[in-house]
Amino acid sequence: DSKNVVIGIHAVEGFGHESPILHWGVIQQENQTNWEAPPARIQTYPHTQVKDGCADTPFSAEKTVRLSYPRDLTILKLVFVLNRGREGWLKDREKNFSLRLPKLLREPSAQERAQTSRDPVDRPEHSCSA
Repeated sequence: DSKNVVIGIHAVEGFGHESPILHWGVIQQENQTNWEAPPARIQTYPHTQVKDGCADTPFSAEKTVRLSYPRDLTILKLVFVLNRGREGWLKDREKNFSLRLPKLLREPSAQERAQTSRDPVDRPEHSCSA
């Protein structure tokens, strides 16, 4: 559906016998420093448990998590770590992983739309070859 943004996260091998859990939250504003629990409008597969300001989503048998949300919901960043059970947390050098979502995946804000309408269109030529 073109009205939804769909994100798929696939865990590669190396998690032992336990399936990892995606421990995650979102950043919705530029000046926000801490992640927050995802809005209820984000649908996940498998099912997500939300508590204490974050979400825990187990990976499916195929080691995949799928997130889907309407384009009118502004999500600037997806912030996460992986809980590997007895093997501990997988982080990005002791920090959370942070995935900045491209602007093209979300509806532009009123300010962005106003700026775009004032700027001249500068599109480089582009051609694709089969």
